[in-house]
Amino acid sequence: MSRSPYVYALLRVVPLGLSTIGIFGLARQLGVSEFGRFAASAAFAQVVVAVGLFGHDQLIMQGRLGPRSALVRSAFTVLLSGFLAAALGMLLLPMQLYATLALVILSTVVVTWVGSMLLFVQYEGRDLRRATLDGGMRLSTQGFSNGFVAMSGVAPAAAAGGLFGGVVIGSLISGRFGVVAKRWQPKPGCKPARIRDSIAFGMVGLLYSVALVLPPVVIAATTGPETNAFARMVILWYAAITAVGSAICGEYFRVRLYAADSWQRRHRIWLRMRKVLTFTCAAFVVITLIAARSIPFVLGERYAPVSAGVCLLALDVVPQFMAIAFGTLLMSNGHTLPNIARHAAACVFMVAACLTISPLSPVKLALILIAGDILAAIWYAGSRAKWGISSPRQEPVAKVMLGRGAIWAGGWRRPAR
Repeated sequence: MSRSPYVYALLRVVPLGLSTIGIFGLARQLGVSEFGRFAASAAFAQVVVAVGLFGHDQLIMQGRLGPRSALVRSAFTVLLSGFLAAALGMLLLPMQLYATLALVILSTVVVTWVGSMLLFVQYEGRDLRRATLDGGMRLSTQGFSNGFVAMSGVAPAAAAGGLFGGVVIGSLISGRFGVVAKRWQPKPGCKPARIRDSIAFGMVGLLYSVALVLPPVVIAATTGPETNAFARMVILWYAAITAVGSAICGEYFRVRLYAADSWQRRHRIWLRMRKVLTFTCAAFVVITLIAARSIPFVLGERYAPVSAGVCLLALDVVPQFMAIAFGTLLMSNGHTLPNIARHAAACVFMVAACLTISPLSPVKLALILIAGDILAAIWYAGSRAKWGISSPRQEPVAKVMLGRGAIWAGGWRRPAR
């Protein structure tokens, strides 16, 4: 098992950066209008990401769901979400976008399903191999997508290239998965997973993703190609912030928190997670500001309105990372219902914001996303007594928090020696 979260984070961030560069390449090659049409189709494909594996990823990480069952259940959820995405897209998008919509959804279905195989690689303790394979999948889909666009210059070609790249890398990963599946062993002492066990986990992921997916869907259905292109860039950078925080908390440290058998061990894991996140957070704020200033030079002056929205997202890095970290502590300690309540509230907030502030500009979209993450961080801070990083015999964690005056810099008793 990898002992360096920094190496793991780097291996996850570098492919993510290259994938982002690939999307920038698409935007530059296609132009604002054509890229806007591609972005509108991609917005509805995010419904597949919203449903995702519907909680089965959590069961895989807990060692309760075997490879064969995981593949069958994951295939069912991603195909069902794919049909739902196609139905919504055909209902709200013009007919000339149907081909692009279908190809983008198929590509997303393939990549999401292959992602369930990568979870077994990480469950086996091979963090860096999982990160490397995920990076290869991103590079393959973006590389072929840009290559197909270079030959034709239209949005359907970009979608077809992404699908082709996903099938190619998926075939290679499935070969590796076959070896891992033969070695799989359930975690000792854990009950085998039932279908209903994934529902609670799935609702958390679904509500969280719906809150993220809703703005681009509203924009795709209510605005033109240019606004879609601008919104896609803001959402792209916001998703990058989310992906980095989730890779560190939701992947690297989540496995360790599930395996922890005492609050002292969870406390030590949290201290290390906090240190890694603080360093990564500072680095990503700087990267975000640099990216915001670079967008007009990289993509052209027509994308200048995106700079202000991306620049504002630098304010979102801290609350986003805090919310992801606190949510991981809460979820891994067995408190699923509070997470469902939090994400349901976030979903309601996002619906209300999108309907009242529409049409959404890049700046308005960024402000809505920032407000949502600040509220999430505040809500999770109120549930800190359920994080499982302090002894039940010690004074309430809330009193300690108020006494120390900070959540991130302190706010807990050190483990008894």
